[in-house]
Amino acid sequence: MPVERLIAVPDDVDDNSACQVSLNPLTAWGLVETAQVTAGDWIVITAATSTVANLIATVCRVRHIKTLGIVRGSAEQAATRCGTDAIVSAADPKLRDTLLERTGGGGGALLDSVGGPLLSTLLPALRAGARILAYGVQDPMPVPITNAMLIYSNLTWMGFGIDRWLASIDVRARQRAHSTIWSMIREHKLKLPVAATVGLKDFRRGLQIDATPTRTGKVLLV
Repeated sequence: MPVERLIAVPDDVDDNSACQVSLNPLTAWGLVETAQVTAGDWIVITAATSTVANLIATVCRVRHIKTLGIVRGSAEQAATRCGTDAIVSAADPKLRDTLLERTGGGGGALLDSVGGPLLSTLLPALRAGARILAYGVQDPMPVPITNAMLIYSNLTWMGFGIDRWLASIDVRARQRAHSTIWSMIREHKLKLPVAATVGLKDFRRGLQIDATPTRTGKVLLV
């Protein structure tokens, strides 16, 4: 294990939270950092009921950044599982106009874990100079994007992976990320729920729980 990938856990942070920090919370932090938006800006997030999306919303709230979540199906039904400031259904026939109205002229960034045809509707709802960060592949279909869509709004479209992001930042930036995340956990601002804890010999049951659509929180193997 490379020493720079080790994380010193404070004594006052419980193990159930600590074991989750190296992936989803750091991914959420890294995405918000890479989005390069400022307080008062809007970030649009696809698959907004996911664990990472909810962590992104929490990080943004601490940094006074507003979030708008895109969900499949009913926005009202997703409200209890989504922590963004506003929620919009991808099925909205006037999705672009709704996003522009909710964000007051366009989001400053799009954090996308879906891909596919949905992106061609979302890009025109971003303001000029916005960043699109792809960090998931839920939809295997191609994304119908033309050069003109990127050029005329000066958009930046890039991939995000936690390993390469961690390798790209210096020790102080990594320490700042860890320190802030620990503080958010202590202050109960960052919640890392656990759906179930199972023994290693019972990992198959853990996989079954993990595959449950209504699952809230991570499945921990002990």
